[in-house]
Amino acid sequence: MEATLVACGNNPSRACVVKKLQRTKNFNRDGIMVPLTFGPSIRQSGPRPILLKANVSIGKFERASDFLVEQ
Repeated sequence: MEATLVACGNNPSRACVVKKLQRTKNFNRDGIMVPLTFGPSIRQSGPRPILLKANVSIGKFERASDFLVEQ
């Protein structure tokens, strides 16, 4: 999202942000979510969440499960 706003300049419009986000394909953030793609008719993240746990000793989140799927 930050890169999208930067790409739209100092006065980003909604149209510019949407146009730039629609170019996002298979975005993956450190494996904590399924790859994310935006497009003209795709406006939500992946439907398969995972459970995370906080590891306060190192100040990070760690996976506590595989991707969750409906049974």
